[in-house]
Amino acid sequence: MNKLSASHIYAWKLGLKTGQYYLRSRPARDAIQFTLDVDNLDVKEDGNYLTKNLSKKEMDDQKRLKKKRAGEEIIKNISTDLNKKRKLDE
Repeated sequence: MNKLSASHIYAWKLGLKTGQYYLRSRPARDAIQFTLDVDNLDVKEDGNYLTKNLSKKEMDDQKRLKKKRAGEEIIKNISTDLNKKRKLDE
């Protein structure tokens, strides 16, 4: 038997925890979960990304504002098209 196995068995007989105990045990806390919003990444000149640290609420607010602006843009385009059509009909 090699020295490493012998030392593991000796430690186990003394009642010490093995490496597998620590590998299999769950951590006291889970890792912090986060997401990156691709729309909030700025590309710097060197090709790296510069992130804006926003909270989830701030990201949701930005998405809501972006949707609202897109809707307003569509309405504006429709009204412009209708005005052009009215002028052509006259």
